[in-house]
Amino acid sequence: MKAASVELTQVRKQYGARMVFNNLSLKISAGSFTSIVGSSGGGKSTLLRILAGVSRPDSGQVVRSEGARIGFVFQEPQLLPWRTVLQNASLPGELLRESETTDRARAALNLVGLGDALGLYPRQLSGGMKMRVSLARALALKPSLLVLDEPFAALDELTRFRLEEELHAVWEREKMTIVLVTHSFTEAVFLSNEVLFLSSTGQGLVDSLETPLGEKRTRALWSEPRFSALVTTCRDKFEKMEASGAR
Repeated sequence: MKAASVELTQVRKQYGARMVFNNLSLKISAGSFTSIVGSSGGGKSTLLRILAGVSRPDSGQVVRSEGARIGFVFQEPQLLPWRTVLQNASLPGELLRESETTDRARAALNLVGLGDALGLYPRQLSGGMKMRVSLARALALKPSLLVLDEPFAALDELTRFRLEEELHAVWEREKMTIVLVTHSFTEAVFLSNEVLFLSSTGQGLVDSLETPLGEKRTRALWSEPRFSALVTTCRDKFEKMEASGAR
């Protein structure tokens, strides 16, 4: 399926007296990998849900590519304990009553390195394996837009990095559009083409950073000065945004 684009124009979202963002405009290009960083409670997850169509803005316009198919990976795997790995990955397709659901789920599990774990149950899986199932479940839908809400935040560093490498490899291979919310500057720079900075004061997106590191990204990249420099720039932009909002 062709990668999807999404455009938000003057989007406003408010919860009670709290303004999450006002007049927020954003364009996600087809085939791009975009990361969104910001403070906790600053509206990152809300923005992700609006992009995915899970939540509606109070006002403004959201336009997605015609026929856009969306996969969502949440912070927690949210697996059903009575279903096997393959059955969990097949669930969205089953609910949509689509054909070839099991075959697509099996292919997605192979893609994330779980081809030998199809008959296992969630209680038999490590945290990293559970997140792989969650990712495969979204990929089994053959999404043109994949959105991820801090999916690796609770994992140990080694598992997290392995999954980051796998996610980037999936993006290279499948050519879908990906939007990731993360608190990690290193993760944002390593994975994405562009990092967006979301203010916690209702100002919306206040800055951006391009990451021209090429498509092939492996652990070796971490030792390169250009990578370290981009991570530092990313952190500096975030701190500047936070300092500006505090005044």
